[in-house]
Amino acid sequence: MKAFKVFVLLAVALVVLVVATGDRAVALAGKAYNYVCPVYQTERVAYTVKHGDTLYGIARTYAGHQDRWDDLRGIICDIQDANGIADRDARWLVPGSVIVVPLQVRVNQ
Repeated sequence: MKAFKVFVLLAVALVVLVVATGDRAVALAGKAYNYVCPVYQTERVAYTVKHGDTLYGIARTYAGHQDRWDDLRGIICDIQDANGIADRDARWLVPGSVIVVPLQVRVNQ
């Protein structure tokens, strides 16, 4: 609901700016929209499992490499979904195997 209110506010501000200043307002409104509603792309990183690795540890390692902050449980779920790892199998990561870590990276428009 908050995002909708911000969107409506930006739409009204865009109309006012376009009427007042012309084409410069369109560029300014585009920058404001990208700031409020950023676009993310999933970057897939290959990670080789080492002895003693856990999904929590791997998620914690890569949490700082993505532009969108997410809780660790969300990153763990993304790793499980990308690799087909069930909750009951999460404790049994095989050293030497390669898993995919999906990261959310902001797209510059």
